Amino acid sequence: GGSEGVRSVTLTVQSVQFEMQLRPGVLSFLREMSSLFCVYLYTMGSREYVQQALHHLDPEHDIFRPGQVLAWHPALDRTTKTLRRMLCHPHLVTIVDDSTIAWAQHLPNLLPIDRFTGDPADRSLARMAGRLRHMHAQFFAPQLAVSRHPLAPPASPAGGATRCGPAVPELRMPPPGTVPPGPPKGPPEPHGGAVPPGHGMPPPDPPAAQASQASSSRPSPVRSSPLTRRSVSAT
Repeated sequence: GGSEGVRSVTLTVQSVQFEMQLRPGVLSFLREMSSLFCVYLYTMGSREYVQQALHHLDPEHDIFRPGQVLAWHPALDRTTKTLRRMLCHPHLVTIVDDSTIAWAQHLPNLLPIDRFTGDPADRSLARMAGRLRHMHAQFFAPQLAVSRHPLAPPASPAGGATRCGPAVPELRMPPPGTVPPGPPKGPPEPHGGAVPPGHGMPPPDPPAAQASQASSSRPSPVRSSPLTRRSVSAT
């Protein structure tokens, strides 16, 4: 947890220097949470700023994968954050942020955390990690109970899915001596077996949406500026 002390790094964005202080325990917090959740970074900073910050928050690029970093865009409001930018159902998202105003539209999803002021004895991330571990255990408890059935597939080491990519369906073989059922009987399908558009079949999802839906078996906490503290000085 929270054994990491405050570390300061300097970022330069458009000839302006930012001194960014990493919150105590932030690196171990991100590593552990990424093994339990699909972790997103949502910030009102510019993309250039975020890219430099990620060199220190995720130097190996194994926590935030493509599509999991949401930076500010000039066409967006800079005071409000919204889950509409994420391709997943809101009830599967847990937000960790020090601003309740920014998430006024999604307060039921918010776990408020204290604002980081540079205190080297700050333990907020360690406390938040405990809450998120408990939520993860409660969320997957029913699934783990079902997985104890003799015919159920084995559970993953972390007690749930640990990757944000598409899930791979498991192939189940019928018990020995069982005759596999034949194709269902019914009227012949039109157009040589293809179902025409608009006949009860939804259009295929884009690849990004498929990945999001496949990973929606677990909540996805959204990370924000509570991980760091910054000051500005012109160069």
